[in-house]
Amino acid sequence: LCVVCETQPKKQPHPMLFSIFLYSALTITFIYLWCHLNLFETFFPKHLVFDSKEISRIVRETLEEHPDSRQYEKVRKGSKVHELDEAEILHEEPKERLEARFEAIHKKLYEKYPDYIIPPSEIDWNDPDSVKEHFFLCPTGGAIGQLCCLHASLSEYIIIFGTPLGTTGHSGRYLYHIRDYIVSGRHMTYLDGDLHGSVYMPGSMTVLPKGEGVIYASDPHTYMVEHGVGFPGLLIATAYPALALLFSTWDFYSFFKQYYLFGRLVLKSLFVNRKI
Repeated sequence: LCVVCETQPKKQPHPMLFSIFLYSALTITFIYLWCHLNLFETFFPKHLVFDSKEISRIVRETLEEHPDSRQYEKVRKGSKVHELDEAEILHEEPKERLEARFEAIHKKLYEKYPDYIIPPSEIDWNDPDSVKEHFFLCPTGGAIGQLCCLHASLSEYIIIFGTPLGTTGHSGRYLYHIRDYIVSGRHMTYLDGDLHGSVYMPGSMTVLPKGEGVIYASDPHTYMVEHGVGFPGLLIATAYPALALLFSTWDFYSFFKQYYLFGRLVLKSLFVNRKI
């Protein structure tokens, strides 16, 4: 008998799998270059309505109208206070003044951008129930704080973020720019290789460029106005709360509340203001 041995043909990769890999690689490359080269900001500037200088002016003006007391100022800057307990000053001083600052900043932003900032009538900053309705917990990079959204679209957001207890963690690396305007407390950051770090006090601004990441720490009662800019970086970032939910907190309440509060403002921006 003659046995004819035929070699088995090599299996070729499935054409659909190859196409998926190729299109995914091209899409990721395109998104990275789009964000890195600031192409959205270059070709669609009309969709970016908030001016960083104007936000900084509003925050500084509000701090002048509602300044810290001398005792709190001394403690915050590290001076010794003999007559009053330091912890009591740090805990009690910002109480009513903080709400007054938020209320003033909210009104000023609305006066400047009435079509984009939620009306001040929606939040009564002196009513705990009203404030709770608009704030939600937000864990990011090991740190956790609470935030209130004043504007949201696919290319920009304006939020109030902070914590009454203090926190520390990683900022994350994003495909959009972030600017934080300190309203109260003390905010500290450092980059890899930065042996001394930076300290930001009320009235100052921190900048987190696209792709950069920092370690940060906030003292108790540190709050800030945050302005994020970038498309489609902000759209991609909507996946972060889902990842935190699945791998960290399992906080379904904050998860759905965040998507509801952000989602309604994004839809308003798209269909009412015609803003991406």
